[in-house]
Amino acid sequence: MDKSLVYKFLNTSSLNADVCQTEWRNGIYSSWSKRINVALDDASVVRDKLYETFHPLVDRALWDERFIMAIGGSGDEKKKITTLHSSSLLALLFFSGITAENPLLIDRIPYNQVFFEIKNKVFPNAAVSDKPSNIDIMLVSVTSEDLLFIESKFTEYFDRGKIDISDKYLNFYDRLFALIPDSRLKLEGSAIKCKGSESSQYIAGIKQMFSHIIGLATAPDASVSDEVRNYIENAKRIRVIEVAHKWDRCGVFDNYARLYSDIFRHIDNSVLSKCLEGEGCDPGKIKRISVGKEILTYQQILDQNPSFRLSETVKEFYRLT
Repeated sequence: MDKSLVYKFLNTSSLNADVCQTEWRNGIYSSWSKRINVALDDASVVRDKLYETFHPLVDRALWDERFIMAIGGSGDEKKKITTLHSSSLLALLFFSGITAENPLLIDRIPYNQVFFEIKNKVFPNAAVSDKPSNIDIMLVSVTSEDLLFIESKFTEYFDRGKIDISDKYLNFYDRLFALIPDSRLKLEGSAIKCKGSESSQYIAGIKQMFSHIIGLATAPDASVSDEVRNYIENAKRIRVIEVAHKWDRCGVFDNYARLYSDIFRHIDNSVLSKCLEGEGCDPGKIKRISVGKEILTYQQILDQNPSFRLSETVKEFYRLT
């Protein structure tokens, strides 16, 4: 079972675009990964090609603006976002159409603004050179009182193995696993891994979620726009969730979803406060953070929003119809 199975699921025939093998590096091509065949050296060419291919139902100027946000993450996002199994591409195509006229309702809260690739500093005493937390999506509610931060997943949950962490996280995870002793994960040295004989699972997504939570309990990165910074600073409630496309039929997603909920069902303000004690995070910021106890799927969001307008090409390609 591996993520290459996604290409048996994706409806590539629905795309009016040339598709080619993905070049990993310097003339070495993937045996399974595919991308839109477009010149990668010019972001505007990539932007235009994706718009022409997927026909997003959003004003062209707004698409251009949101595309630039979406390729603002860590790494060569301009190249990655052309890969057909990219979770960043899925997130951009799905959420970019959110507007005042096309809001999205999640957990009974209507959201009418969206921003992509939001960076937050992780721990107040972190070195300037440290990598920030980089979360895929930020939704702003109609009242601006609620913010929803979303980590998007597509094929990532097929990855397995322990996750190494830097020293600055050791106190946090040591306290975390002490507070949830029945967790199926453990901290061993500087690595998070599955306990005992339990088969290896996707752990990186759980570590990412905690990094985002710590980042939101700290402060926006210096690169964050004033508009986004103001929304974060003035929000009354901040929720962090993971949204995944449930496409596999092998049970891999279900196994990861169980591991996720086994951890996050324990996470509340009290646990976060204890884990972050002495780290310099603002108690007021911690208090307004809540975390999704279960993974939400793209399919569930669409089912709960029958009037949300999404491109037919996007629906057909990801088989969301």
